[in-house]
Amino acid sequence: MKRILTILNVDDAPPGLIGERIRSHSGECIEINPHKGGTLPKSPGGYDGLIILGGPMSVADPAFANVFEPMAALVRAFHADRTPVMGLCLGSQLIAKAFGQTVQPHRQLQFGFKKLEITDEGKSDPLLEGLDTPQTAFVHHLDTYDLPDGAVLLMSERDTLCHTFRVGQSTYALQSHPEATANIIRGWMKRTEAGVRQKLGRRGEELIESLEDDFISELPKASRFAESIADRWFSLVERRAAEVI
Repeated sequence: MKRILTILNVDDAPPGLIGERIRSHSGECIEINPHKGGTLPKSPGGYDGLIILGGPMSVADPAFANVFEPMAALVRAFHADRTPVMGLCLGSQLIAKAFGQTVQPHRQLQFGFKKLEITDEGKSDPLLEGLDTPQTAFVHHLDTYDLPDGAVLLMSERDTLCHTFRVGQSTYALQSHPEATANIIRGWMKRTEAGVRQKLGRRGEELIESLEDDFISELPKASRFAESIADRWFSLVERRAAEVI
């Protein structure tokens, strides 16, 4: 069984659909929340992959440096070992930070289902090759970043140009939430609805009011995208594990 170190930053942002696909391939998500006393390993030893999930905090906030600095070092350790990494939303920001980019506030809160365009480089990437463009994904983030030096831009979106990138062969950063199910998003809304309305005004109200309809029209497309990239990423996990046996 392949063991995937799965870092939670808040309890209501679990691996969701991505975790379901990993379990369907007989993988296991080993969940750790370092903000609640979970101890991060120093190296990839004993793990076949690393997933870093989302959360409401900022990796640029010095109040969280005691967690995010060791986490960034762990990303670099997995990367150096060529053990696959996937960062989602906050996790993608952590990867950008780990490889020298400044994470900064976006000009506006990004929220709702978005269309992500696959770049020319993305069309030949192992996670995205052969997929239609655009793909649909749910987003909910305040921070953004530019492409790290040497990274490959894989997906872009009208409001967030650097949306998905790869460093090396198997370290992936996705600013979206492919793991999100309807129930996960409903849970997030319990603590973020007021902020969405405040930051986006009438547009925020419209996005919130349309969510249940979007779960019918958009979430199935987002879920198919999530299943595809999760399956392909896990194939990279299995390939790397076979190399080190």
